[in-house]
Amino acid sequence: MRGLLVICLAAAAAAAAFSVAAPAGSAATCTQAQKSARVAAVSAYRKRMAPERRAYFAKVEAATRRAAFVKRQRAKLRKLQTAAACTVIALPPSSDVSCDLELAPNELGLRNRPFADTPMRSFGPLDRDGVIPARGRAEAVMVFVDFPNAPASEDAVALASMYTAYLPWFEEASHGRFSVGMTVVPRWFRMPEAGTAYGNLQVSPNADRYMADVVAAVGGAVDLGRYHSVWVVPSRDASRFLGVNYVRYPGRGVAIAGGEVRFGVLMDALRRGQPFESTHALHRFLASLGGVDLGEASDKPFGRWDPGYAGDRGGSTVHPIAWHKWMFRWIDPSQITCLREPGQLEETVTANARTGGKKMVVVPTSPSTAYVLEVRDKLGYDRGTCRGGVLLYTIDSQIPSGVGPIEGKSSGPACAPDVTPFGAGQTYEDAAVKVDVLSTDGSAYRVRVTKK
Repeated sequence: MRGLLVICLAAAAAAAAFSVAAPAGSAATCTQAQKSARVAAVSAYRKRMAPERRAYFAKVEAATRRAAFVKRQRAKLRKLQTAAACTVIALPPSSDVSCDLELAPNELGLRNRPFADTPMRSFGPLDRDGVIPARGRAEAVMVFVDFPNAPASEDAVALASMYTAYLPWFEEASHGRFSVGMTVVPRWFRMPEAGTAYGNLQVSPNADRYMADVVAAVGGAVDLGRYHSVWVVPSRDASRFLGVNYVRYPGRGVAIAGGEVRFGVLMDALRRGQPFESTHALHRFLASLGGVDLGEASDKPFGRWDPGYAGDRGGSTVHPIAWHKWMFRWIDPSQITCLREPGQLEETVTANARTGGKKMVVVPTSPSTAYVLEVRDKLGYDRGTCRGGVLLYTIDSQIPSGVGPIEGKSSGPACAPDVTPFGAGQTYEDAAVKVDVLSTDGSAYRVRVTKK
């Protein structure tokens, strides 16, 4: 009878494990994402409790050990329920202020403008003569060329998908304001010379000669004048130097009937099959819109937070930094808050990858320099980023593309070698600014910015 009583008590304890009252409340705060994850954890653990208890009881007959097991289950459930009872933070709404700020044009670029074939990129205003408008829809055409030293052996249609897989990126990154339509011409056009005869297309005259021969080879088979951009895919092993983004000022492109070819994506034959080839093509086309190659300087770390740096480093792409979205006009002045004079403001900033909401706070420190903060989260094409948080960086429009015009401010080594965003409760401070990350609800961050 005593043994039966012990067993009954153990069974009663086990039954009680599944009727543990949820905590009446909790002073802890959390984001909505954390709340959802914790509630899901409670539900999942409740489902596991009975099977785990049965499995344990099948192996262990001692009533005291069974009761201890049930007690541990109850304690774990209470802990999970307490965590799930956290209060979701309600952030203040974003302000309704607006800011239409551009940094000074790059002085070297202005001086070189009358003599240059290709615009010099910087964080200043886009040179509208040297870009494809980044609003609406751009039409591109893909043509395939082979050479006497490298006759085509691949199916052109099968190759096309290798270069176009990431084209939907533009619609997400632009929040629906820009897209690219691609027409594929499914045949090979023979070039007049060996691929190696064109030298390195990074040299502008070589690229012009190459594009001119492409135009001649295509001839009347395609009306190139209908398209904003010509993408050229060479046959395998034609040359290792055929890849470059082709951008020319008006009057400096390759003449065609009724116009000229000024923009193109010239692919490298030796990259064929590499996992990042599609993103590499996308990033080359981005140069046609005024995309800036960040060109990290060794003393100005930043990392894979923008396609201008991420292209060849991992085979995936990310959203452009908020400043680039502003340059392309993928965000509006109403989505920008500026702190022009010494003082302090608070703002609620939503994630870069989300549509709508405030997208950045800008603190200009001179006509050509500024601090910028934005919020990054693991959403959409940003899902592969290191972690979410407030991304803080400085920009300088007088430093040309490719030699370090941007410098990230890191909260620590967590994302090394990339810059690490700041989380809730963290602060950045230097001689010019102080940024306090006050709180987050999981989709936006509340920040306090002080300009000294």
